[in-house]
Amino acid sequence: MRVLVLIFTNLLLCGFVSAEMRMWTDADGNRFAGEFSKILLGRILIKDQNGRTRSVPIHSLSKAEQDYLSAHVPPELEITVRKVSRKLPKYAWSSPDYHTALYTFSITLEKTGKLDYKGELSVELFVIGHDLACESNDSFVLMHHSSSACRLPPSRKSICEILVEDVRFENFYSSVSRAASKRGKEYVGYIAAVFDSQGRMIACEENGTGTDWIEKDLSRATEKLRSLYEEGYGSPDSCHFKESFKKISPPRPAWFCRTEQY
Repeated sequence: MRVLVLIFTNLLLCGFVSAEMRMWTDADGNRFAGEFSKILLGRILIKDQNGRTRSVPIHSLSKAEQDYLSAHVPPELEITVRKVSRKLPKYAWSSPDYHTALYTFSITLEKTGKLDYKGELSVELFVIGHDLACESNDSFVLMHHSSSACRLPPSRKSICEILVEDVRFENFYSSVSRAASKRGKEYVGYIAAVFDSQGRMIACEENGTGTDWIEKDLSRATEKLRSLYEEGYGSPDSCHFKESFKKISPPRPAWFCRTEQY
């Protein structure tokens, strides 16, 4: 499992809050000029025009300044994903070789920083599988993509939960082809990503794919998978891909084999 919680965002916040010289006001009405640097341990670091850094407790700023930060600085988050699966029961008329599993994902976001965030967050889930008709394991299929909106309540330890239910995987044995073989899809892994109101990824968790070209750049992976889902109109049969997220055609096994010459 790979967890990427962007607490290092604080080191890059100049990309989130415009790095420009502006006037800041504290709760007593005192004003000072400076450029936002980052937030560290409940304090805002502001760099003046001479390059010197001033450390100011967030609670000592005016309400307007705190509102400004709440609207522009993404929250520090911990993301937890829990996955459970269940098999659908078989009935008297069910084929003994046909199996269906439903996967449910519970995504919990917990704010760990002191600063409230007033923007809307977007939580995206990508569920990845493998097509059993493929002879190799170097190709995948995007089985599910969803996007859910949530807001963190204004509190020190606010929590937001997202539930995605019944992601379906089916497989069966085919005896029509040259030899009985397994067909359908099997579960591989997921990527859960959180984006702020400006569409910037601030937290991500990946599990199960075990593939370097997916794991090494999860921001790019979510962008490519989102495009793949849109191009395939959400159908798993149109969302096959391989290395570097290159879209490929679904496998077409040979269903009949001519054994005699005519």
